[in-house]
Amino acid sequence: MCLEDNANCSNVVNAVCSSSKCGCKPYYRNPSVDSCTKVLDSICTATENCSSVANSICTTGSCKCKSMYTAMTDHCMPVLGSNCSDNNGCSAVTNATCQNNKCNCIANYTQKVDVCIIGLGNPCADNAACTNVAHSICENKICACMAGYNIKGTECVVVSSAGVLSVGIVAMATCFIALLMGQKTLGSC
Repeated sequence: MCLEDNANCSNVVNAVCSSSKCGCKPYYRNPSVDSCTKVLDSICTATENCSSVANSICTTGSCKCKSMYTAMTDHCMPVLGSNCSDNNGCSAVTNATCQNNKCNCIANYTQKVDVCIIGLGNPCADNAACTNVAHSICENKICACMAGYNIKGTECVVVSSAGVLSVGIVAMATCFIALLMGQKTLGSC
């Protein structure tokens, strides 16, 4: 028993006073008399054991966040592509916002797995801003693929050397034939 709402219930770990009774803080449950434990990662036998944390389930004997949600301290927050009603619902992902009731990356950022990164074609201050995309650089304040690479989707891929190689072979063969015929000297090829 406690006297004042929101007072600390020192005899029960992670408890607060509410309506003159000590109870567990939000996102905690009371498996024993002297301690309230965090729900996420605690032992469970059914999803009902995890019900005090929205969007959590009991899986392999432990309370975890559902698919499309990520653990944020002691509650489950939506990840990219999941439903949301406002920007707070997407706060687990840096540089994400709620657009059309879905968590998406903000302007100038690209989704890569479950994070928002500065993508190709987006503004940058220096090369460090573009390091999220392999083989990219900051060129004229825009993230772009470095020489020898082309944009393919959200990545920089090596330029096929087949076209360059065939032009080089033709030029070398032409010079070799000219040398054989005496039309060129070794230094002129």
